[in-house]
Amino acid sequence: MQDPSTEELIELASSFHLEVDLLLDGIDPYEVPRLEVVGKNTYIFTRFPQELKDQTITMPVLFVVSERFIATICIGDAPFLEVFSKNEKNHLLQHKQTKPFLNFYSK
Repeated sequence: MQDPSTEELIELASSFHLEVDLLLDGIDPYEVPRLEVVGKNTYIFTRFPQELKDQTITMPVLFVVSERFIATICIGDAPFLEVFSKNEKNHLLQHKQTKPFLNFYSK
């Protein structure tokens, strides 16, 4: 999800049994990288570089890795996330959820 509203994150949390507070942390521009495990869900908070005019900044991105899916949540445009959705009909549900995540970090 890119630029989700609070309401969208609440709905996502309810639909997939996720921690809404952690999802909200994922769109906090001041969030620092960390890892949280709650039940069978792993929340990986990281940052990615983004070019803005004449400077490079970093923006937060959250990966939620579950037994059934990987969800990505970020603010702003994040074209690097296309690796997760390329050739996939459903951007949230993945057949083998760890493979695209590992492919992303291996590049």
